[in-house]
Amino acid sequence: IDAFKSGLNSFKALSVREENAKRIIEELNERRDTEVVIDPTLILPSETWDKIAKRPKGLDKKDKFKIYKHR
Repeated sequence: IDAFKSGLNSFKALSVREENAKRIIEELNERRDTEVVIDPTLILPSETWDKIAKRPKGLDKKDKFKIYKHR
């Protein structure tokens, strides 16, 4: 954990995507300048992602899939 704390101090700035991650960093370290920011993938509109995304072979545009996250 000491190496992790030291590593955090080596950055000029820190940003995370979740309030919980900010809390963890603040608990591990004396830094209080960590910012919570939006996930960069959410900045672009879905139409832009449709233009640049590469669909896996065999996946039709009408096909949908879901991603689940377990806590």
